[in-house]
Amino acid sequence: MTTLQDETNGWLQQNSRSILFLAVLLLGGGAVMWYLPRATQASMQASWQKYSDFQQALLSVDTPDDLNAALNATQDDVRAYKWSTLAAPSWAARTGQEDEYFAIIQNHLNSITGDDGVKILEEGTSVNIVEATKARVEGYRKLDALMPDPIEPTGSKIKVTLTNEAGTNFELVYQLYEEQAPVASAWLLGLIDEGSFAEARPIPSPQNGFQVADLPADDEAGKLYVEKPWGCFHVSGTLCTVLENGGDPGEQSRERLQFLGRDLYGQDGVTTVIGKIVEGENNLAVLGELERAEDDPQAFASGLTMTVERVTE
Repeated sequence: MTTLQDETNGWLQQNSRSILFLAVLLLGGGAVMWYLPRATQASMQASWQKYSDFQQALLSVDTPDDLNAALNATQDDVRAYKWSTLAAPSWAARTGQEDEYFAIIQNHLNSITGDDGVKILEEGTSVNIVEATKARVEGYRKLDALMPDPIEPTGSKIKVTLTNEAGTNFELVYQLYEEQAPVASAWLLGLIDEGSFAEARPIPSPQNGFQVADLPADDEAGKLYVEKPWGCFHVSGTLCTVLENGGDPGEQSRERLQFLGRDLYGQDGVTTVIGKIVEGENNLAVLGELERAEDDPQAFASGLTMTVERVTE
């Protein structure tokens, strides 16, 4: 027995390095096998989060520069960048101003290289999805014909008058969707009754109309959330809310309003359509073409004052 034990101890001593190496290899291999799937899962989760952040960023994109910044924010993640860029053309087509965005999207599409095996059918032929998307960008313009027909408002009317430094008035009359958007309509009418627009500031809008900024917000008032009944679409001439940056999902800003001068269907269900222009469409078009201040693109070259009042018939 003693001899057998001595032989075993001797063998262990002679092969101690090999045994240690084997143990490290087994333990290390187990650690790697444990770590790799979790690292892969974490990486995929990070990609999904980056892609989700991009989709959220689209909700507040108003200019081609905004879109470029949203896409650039995904570039450090190959998966998120690719799928964000592939999703951008469909988003742009729904905004009604895709011509302004396609040049930006095309630049990003051209920077994507490689074939990861994802295919779609193109006239019966299996084609790489990136190449197919590049080819279809031009075709998205044909979606202009797919424009929904909005319902007509039946609520109160308000008159918005903007006056430039030369004393020229631009009068616009809007009728509200009080039945479809009662909360936002009541909020707007409350602002008018309280004279809140005297403190507000008209500013240029990327949508060829204008926005109203710096509305006084009541800190004690509840949050304003989106109302989205079917039929109230973001067509040219729409008066609507603006999404609250950094707010709760669906929360609308209490400090800003938007008067659209072009279709913006990408905002359907995102912001609340409060009203529709019924008089002064020509004035709205003129306001959309006014020059911006050289030192501040968020201001008109000719300072505008504004009054908003109810229309009594």
